[in-house]
Amino acid sequence: MSEADRTMHTRGSSLPRALDVVVLTQREARIWRGLPNRDTQHSDPTTPELVPAPDPHRPHHHVRTGQAHHMHHRDPDDPRYFDSVAAQVRDAERILIVGHSHGRSNMAQGFLAHARLRHPEIAARVIGEMSANIPALTDPEILELARQWYARYCQRERA
Repeated sequence: MSEADRTMHTRGSSLPRALDVVVLTQREARIWRGLPNRDTQHSDPTTPELVPAPDPHRPHHHVRTGQAHHMHHRDPDDPRYFDSVAAQVRDAERILIVGHSHGRSNMAQGFLAHARLRHPEIAARVIGEMSANIPALTDPEILELARQWYARYCQRERA
């Protein structure tokens, strides 16, 4: 994305720099290029880029470790999925990752661990990770949480 495109996404915002918001679930990743201005988000909703997981129809269930090691289910931390997400954010200046839940089921934590190993240049631009109840939130609500998080981050950075 060009600098002009990034500027367009953040124009009128009180936040100083571009931020890509990446929402990761076991089904898909939603990526917003630049944090849309609150006023324009409601009048002209920004559609995120979607990166589907390799097997989006796999039901979510807990599997014992022994079963996982014997391939009784597909690994939700599929490197192909994380590599696809990494390819989409390779030009991002700053990245906020949003995941759901905690531990192994939090795809944001899985992506960050994968990026640290395979894509350190991307991991270095991840400025934060946030956990949210993604299934219960609309896209504008997720973006509002990201705006609030980023505003606090910018205040800390200025201090």
